[in-house]
Amino acid sequence: KTSRVLAETCEASSRPKTGTSVWNDAEALSKFANCYLTTNVERLCSGAQRKVLADVLAFYYANRSYSIKQAEEAGRGERHFEGVKAKPADWATPLAKSIPGGLRKLVVQGYMTRDDFGWFPEEELKAILNTTTAEGAPCTAGKT
Repeated sequence: KTSRVLAETCEASSRPKTGTSVWNDAEALSKFANCYLTTNVERLCSGAQRKVLADVLAFYYANRSYSIKQAEEAGRGERHFEGVKAKPADWATPLAKSIPGGLRKLVVQGYMTRDDFGWFPEEELKAILNTTTAEGAPCTAGKT
């Protein structure tokens, strides 16, 4: 129930003005990821909710990496998938730049850990998760 309501809320607040989907627009995807990072963080005491957030961030970073790689290849005249429209600058907005800090904050607070992201997280995620230490433990045994 929490996942559906949060997904609908974040999607509605992130929907791009251009009519494309949230998943194909760098700015909208940044808004969506930030919404998941900052809304009702106490929900992350649930393992299922941590998994959803980990999936959202993994998708964000995979999409970002792919889009940037495609733009770089196109700039060198190499073949690339024509559907990619985002430019590297689209992923360098203030909102996009706040995502690593938002994740760091959740790790420091004790809501997220390296284990929540599986064996092979995206490189950007590894850099954050492997260098940030939890200082809190907000999810006691009674808060699941």
